[in-house]
Amino acid sequence: EEIGLEEIKKSLKMEQELNVTSNNKIVSYSIETRPDQVLTKIKLEELLQLGVTIVELGLQSPIDEILAINQRGHNAEISKKAIKILKRNGFHVHGQWMLDLPGSTKELDMEAVKLILSKEYRCDQIKIYPHLSMPGTLTHEWLTTGKYKSWVENDWDGFIEVISYLVEHVDSTTRIVRIQ
Repeated sequence: EEIGLEEIKKSLKMEQELNVTSNNKIVSYSIETRPDQVLTKIKLEELLQLGVTIVELGLQSPIDEILAINQRGHNAEISKKAIKILKRNGFHVHGQWMLDLPGSTKELDMEAVKLILSKEYRCDQIKIYPHLSMPGTLTHEWLTTGKYKSWVENDWDGFIEVISYLVEHVDSTTRIVRIQ
């Protein structure tokens, strides 16, 4: 059963009121969404009204070619805009990045990591992991039919090299939450 926005707001208002006198405080409220879903003033205002403090963005890749192959529905420019707009409006931005996506190579993923570390894509926190194929998804179908072959499965040392580069060069203001 779907819950409407008004019911969510009512529930969160009750939680906020309880939080004022509670011995245990909620200090942050996080949501996960796509970068193309936060680019309007109305949506940002709704998030602020709901008490959201952290927005986790499913950015996946900073490379348009990879985003297009994987039919993400957004491009790199939208990702950059979403990060910038959220930060300007006081949100902490948590970027979720995925390596080894269909269409990628070790070289493209190294380029992606360098972009992820750049000022334009810098998030407050990041999660980074190789492609996770979930049953029922297009990329899972590609994996099971052989249309997609993981470069990481054939070059684990290369993956360690790419991840090591990230860890060695990450900005001191960015927290790595997960490397998987």
